[in-house]
Amino acid sequence: MARAGRGYATYCRQDEDPAAAVQLFYDRIAKPFLMDIEIDWNGLEVIEVFPQRIPDLFSAQPVIIHGRYTKPGQASIKIKGNVRGKPVTQTIPVTFPAVEPSHDVIPTLWARTKIERLSDESYGKGETEDLVNEITELALKYRIMSKYTSFVAVSEEVRNVDGKLETVQVPVPIPEGVSYEGVFGEEEADMGYYGGTGRALKSAPYMAREKAPVPLSGATQNGTDKKAVLDGSVSFETPTVLGSLTASDVTSVLETIEDELTDIYEKYLKKDSSIEGRTVFGIAVKPDGSIEAVVVKSSTLDNEDFEKALVKELKKLRFPAPSDGGKVIITVAVVFET
Repeated sequence: MARAGRGYATYCRQDEDPAAAVQLFYDRIAKPFLMDIEIDWNGLEVIEVFPQRIPDLFSAQPVIIHGRYTKPGQASIKIKGNVRGKPVTQTIPVTFPAVEPSHDVIPTLWARTKIERLSDESYGKGETEDLVNEITELALKYRIMSKYTSFVAVSEEVRNVDGKLETVQVPVPIPEGVSYEGVFGEEEADMGYYGGTGRALKSAPYMAREKAPVPLSGATQNGTDKKAVLDGSVSFETPTVLGSLTASDVTSVLETIEDELTDIYEKYLKKDSSIEGRTVFGIAVKPDGSIEAVVVKSSTLDNEDFEKALVKELKKLRFPAPSDGGKVIITVAVVFET
């Protein structure tokens, strides 16, 4: 909408203050420097300029246009527009060289802008064969990703030795400040990102739910008139591993501290019987197998002290030394239930 109206758009992340973004937006549109901009190329053979309707120039917001010229040349171009309702013109001498190796990225920027314009056309015309073909040809010629083209990474490493297939777990990249559960929901997260393949791999599923009152039959008694003590259960979902360790290697090591994590869980259950949930940990492993760092990536436990105690215990882990001598990054979800 901003492009169609020659206006200005701003973006606000979910963890940013929208009031500040709105104020910045109003500050900028309240200070137009040049309106109704036109360019007189003064005889230079310039074609396919995008955006075709040049946006108005606002405070602290540059206007960037991309175009092509068919032959080199020199001229003084004229930039015309209105300031406070009055016409103004500025003359700028420019040189279009025959060849300029240091500017070899500019054709790619122009191609991206043209693809953006063609994509906008598809909203009105639909994805016609001509539009799709034109976008595809541009993307292939200038080696850029588009809706119809993508990059393919070809590895020279042979992984299916003796014809035996090997599953390689690939994590789904998530923008900073965004959780997979927040976008796709807890159940989808179990099936994809934290399962390790991004498609229908589900291990130890957990869905957050309301805690019901605990009957005495679901607890053990320490003695007369003493609090009921809940039995805790700890389970690991299939980890995602970046590095030369396998998911099986990681799971085997994690299971060695299952009892310790259960003891910690039950200790905190004595303080708060409502603790239950799922925590995703990021674990960085050094080349010698020791732990470099452990962080909580997301959690539904709502108990910071409990999470800190879990991190402290996970830092005691020792994994097999990675075969390639490099670091390993592990993402694993741990489920706590009573």
